[in-house]
Amino acid sequence: MNRQSELLYAAALCLIVSGIGSSHVAFTYREVAQDVQKPARIKDLTKLNDTKVTMNLADTPIRKALNDLLNEININYCVISDATAGSTVTFSVKDVPFEGALVSILRGSRRSNLTYSTLTDILVIIPQQFGPPMPGGVEDEGAGNLRVKMKLENADIRYVIKILIGSVRANYTLDQRVMGNISISCDSIPYSEALDKVLKANKVPLKMSKEDNVYRIEPM
Repeated sequence: MNRQSELLYAAALCLIVSGIGSSHVAFTYREVAQDVQKPARIKDLTKLNDTKVTMNLADTPIRKALNDLLNEININYCVISDATAGSTVTFSVKDVPFEGALVSILRGSRRSNLTYSTLTDILVIIPQQFGPPMPGGVEDEGAGNLRVKMKLENADIRYVIKILIGSVRANYTLDQRVMGNISISCDSIPYSEALDKVLKANKVPLKMSKEDNVYRIEPM
């Protein structure tokens, strides 16, 4: 995985924003061209890179490798991975920056096809996928194979929703009354359960409905 691949995937998760009525904003998945702008780096990543990481892994499941790395840092993150990939990594690094260790893990397994990017102050690790939206959206069989690990403190719920629904390349509208920050933690739970926890974690709980293959998210 090179930096260009990371940038392309980050841009693939970008959503076209357009107004719908007076109370909703629509977010539509789209494919992107090669000439994308470099996304903003996570604010805490530079500081994290001052910390040196040593890892020696042999046939280690990639999700465990990521858990071991992420459990050592104090940063907001969201990891979405395919439970059916069954990939492992074998590598050894000594005294490398955090980002170097992360890249080593993600490069270490071709089957997982994971990439990383940032959304505001959230580190996002997600399968690198291109193409049309999943036919069934959040109920798609592919989404049913996904597992989510999150540690979020005071994270903007709008961006958390964007990460989760964007990962299945679904279209959605967000009521303009949806706002606030959430703190939530979960470890390798099913995608649908993670999305439900996020919607309920808001100060004003949210509900989601579907019409014409577009998800509508609004306060209860």
